[in-house]
Amino acid sequence: MLIKRLHKARQKVKKEKGRCEGQKPYGETPQETEILKRVRYMRRSSKYQPGMTYQAIADKLNEEGITTKRGRQWNPVLVYNILKRNRKFKRTRPPR
Repeated sequence: MLIKRLHKARQKVKKEKGRCEGQKPYGETPQETEILKRVRYMRRSSKYQPGMTYQAIADKLNEEGITTKRGRQWNPVLVYNILKRNRKFKRTRPPR
């Protein structure tokens, strides 16, 4: 009985918010949202200038003293995964 109630509660949260288990994606807090916008801007290429590499973005964030959600330094794989995950999460998130 308890398992059924927990399952129903998880399903309700998942329906309302799009996810309910695991670590929340980067960009949940206002500060993280601003950093994520900057990272997207740095990665974006234009007609006249190529976008920054994942390594260059990680180096820039580390230079500025910005840490990850867990307080660690940035690396190129983490930058790539966060951009990829947030792009995917935006598509699956239900409208508010």
